[in-house]
Amino acid sequence: MARPKYVVVDTNVWVALHHEDDALHNKARQLFAQFDERGVTAVVTDYIIQEVFSVTSRVSNQEDAMAFYDYIVGLKRVETIDVNSFLLRRVVQFIRVRGLTKPLGLIDYSIIFFAEFVDCPIASFDKQLVQSAKKLGVMTW
Repeated sequence: MARPKYVVVDTNVWVALHHEDDALHNKARQLFAQFDERGVTAVVTDYIIQEVFSVTSRVSNQEDAMAFYDYIVGLKRVETIDVNSFLLRRVVQFIRVRGLTKPLGLIDYSIIFFAEFVDCPIASFDKQLVQSAKKLGVMTW
């Protein structure tokens, strides 16, 4: 695979990046340093942003979640994709055609779909997501 221009970044990486007391915080910082070194743009869907917002609100508070949202969308090399009804239908079709009923949910399968669609790797600390992506032939970071 050629050097990727994009990487789909999963919720758990964003959460670890934001929360310094997270066990994976340093690993997340290292990932983003690699992205910067290689000129890679992080791709984030509105689904992922909603999950990050929800987790950050629970772990910290609503103001912290809003500040982190501003941080994500303000980064230089971050591209946000809104999952509209057309894309949602494509994700559902992707799940149906491939018979993907387990072990992941809609958001994780949408991450795999987008990574395949854009032909880029996935950055995630979720072992099931990484394993499923590899099984489907989608690269991981």
